[in-house]
Amino acid sequence: TIRFGQLPNGLRYAIKRNDTPKDAVSMRMLIGSGSLQERDDERGLAHFLEHMAFRGSTNIADGDVVRILERQGLQFGADTNAGTNFDATVYQFDFPKADAAAINTGLMLFREIGGRLKIDPATVDAERGVILSEERLRDSANLKALVAQLRLILPGTSVADRLPIGTIESLNAATAAKIRRYYEANY
Repeated sequence: TIRFGQLPNGLRYAIKRNDTPKDAVSMRMLIGSGSLQERDDERGLAHFLEHMAFRGSTNIADGDVVRILERQGLQFGADTNAGTNFDATVYQFDFPKADAAAINTGLMLFREIGGRLKIDPATVDAERGVILSEERLRDSANLKALVAQLRLILPGTSVADRLPIGTIESLNAATAAKIRRYYEANY
């Protein structure tokens, strides 16, 4: 029930018909790179880059990604989001109407995210506060227990040291050039 294919530019796709919700289309772009692909001084940059995807590209000004999606009926967070884990970053758009405008918008945004992000130094500095705030919110007893469990069950691996949120030190040291290096190496 899934149709797989590849576009001339190399983008691989999978299409599955789903009648729920009716007349809607859900689009996902999976980047096969997450926190395990980061260098020691890049911890958290996969997640940082995920944020930068919504902060402008060659053809889209900072802030316009959200406006473009809102014009299609999406709400940020509920219908459009992204997530980074150990081995992937996934961008998601859930359009309420399955029409050519939705498909074109989703594919255009995926193209911009996949190869045309600006990663401007001023925007990096502005987004850093958002990411550090997320780090503070996640720094809990549950997270510490998870890290201890990962060290126990996966000894000798870097998993426990490569949480997608990164470290305060690496997030504070993140520059546009470092994020661009990760982007070009992994997207």
